[in-house]
Amino acid sequence: MYSAPWLVTFRLLDEAGTRHSYVIKNATSASVARQAARKLADTPAEHAARHGAAIDPRYDDVVALNPIVLARTLRFGPMTPT
Repeated sequence: MYSAPWLVTFRLLDEAGTRHSYVIKNATSASVARQAARKLADTPAEHAARHGAAIDPRYDDVVALNPIVLARTLRFGPMTPT
């Protein structure tokens, strides 16, 4: 079964409210993508990449990266070749 990749964005608990995003492939739903991204974000390497900033547990944004979302985000017209 094909599933579009998911863009999962978290807000960091830093003074600037920085956002940190992950693209999760092969997730069957938004909740599965969110879980996979949180698991990845909890690794020591990712924690170091964020310079120790913690993720706000109350905020996440999950969007399926399907052709319609990508076209709107990148402002492609419906007939624009890619």
